[in-house]
Amino acid sequence: MGVVEILAIFFSFVIGVIFGGMAMFLSRSMLANHQIRIAQRKAAKILAEARTEAKDILDENKKEIDKLKLMNEAEYKERRAEIQRQENRLTQKESSLEHKLEDAVGRERNLISKEKELDAIKDNLAEVKENQLKQLELISSLT
Repeated sequence: MGVVEILAIFFSFVIGVIFGGMAMFLSRSMLANHQIRIAQRKAAKILAEARTEAKDILDENKKEIDKLKLMNEAEYKERRAEIQRQENRLTQKESSLEHKLEDAVGRERNLISKEKELDAIKDNLAEVKENQLKQLELISSLT
């Protein structure tokens, strides 16, 4: 084996190592790019799933809020109706009491009027009695 052969083997070996290194570099580079693309797809898929899940959660929350709003509105209307009924009852009671008070005042006036009439009749009777006594005394003094 001569120097030329050894150099040929050496250069072949160096060229083989260089090409092998380049092939390995390209292979690793392609593998890394492939893994990056896979990771990007997974990340995009996870992101899409997260967005979908977030949208679903927001939709559920909106539905729950709408449901709670409707319940609150119904409860408000029910309470308002109950308050209105109580106000109506109180108004009716107030009106009834005012009517009873007016009746009582009217009866009181009527009783006062009758009492005055009775006092006038008593006074009149007292006068008549006194006149009759005077007439009787006059008649008795004549006899």
